Amino acid sequence: MKKINWLVILALGVFLLIFGACTKKEVVESSSPSGKAMEGISVSGEGKETVSPDLAVLSLGVESKAATVVQAQRQATTAMDAIIAALKAKGVVERDIKTIRFSIYPYFEGVGPEGPVQKGFTVAHMVAAKIRKVGEVGGIIDAAVAAGGDLTRMEGINFTVEDEAALLKEARGKAVADAKSKAEQLAQNAGVKLGKPLSIAEGTVVFPLTEFGSALGKGGNGVVTPISPGEAEVQVNVQILYAIE
Repeated sequence: MKKINWLVILALGVFLLIFGACTKKEVVESSSPSGKAMEGISVSGEGKETVSPDLAVLSLGVESKAATVVQAQRQATTAMDAIIAALKAKGVVERDIKTIRFSIYPYFEGVGPEGPVQKGFTVAHMVAAKIRKVGEVGGIIDAAVAAGGDLTRMEGINFTVEDEAALLKEARGKAVADAKSKAEQLAQNAGVKLGKPLSIAEGTVVFPLTEFGSALGKGGNGVVTPISPGEAEVQVNVQILYAIE
């Protein structure tokens, strides 16, 4: 009986030695430099710049329906040519007019014995036009509507800024300054000395953009459409980790 107890104790001792060695090895590996979590003061910063938009992008064009594709395309082409001519007459240069969609598809009216009845074809042609004189957007829209008549379609207006890089630079600088101010306050409150940044990551960037809904042109009426671009705001968020000295 005593012999058996000694064997059990010996086996248990060997097991504990092996288990302890494995555990020690895992701890050393988990605390190695490559796996060590960075420590310090982590803060977020936010920078904003508010500006008046200096660029408007109109999404407009024509939509024509006819019994045949040829008829529908002819009508759409005539109206689209008139709209582009009106845009150019208002100072919009050709390089600022770009086709964004051109489609041809059948259209249906009513339901017959065999299902929906095809009545003809629809041709849609949409362009994006950059308007650099934002104050003239209303008059340009009216000129385009008058030129395209009832075939005119307008999907929306986007107001933004031409030089986004300069705007982002200002907002980014404010975001970093905001983060540093927070880190300095935290370090002072904690009674430690703030060190150098260990990591900097840029998060959300929100560009200035104002969008108006779609509209259907019905021809000119002698009244200038009132369009107000308002103000736009760009926002940059950063995340900075500072060392503690």
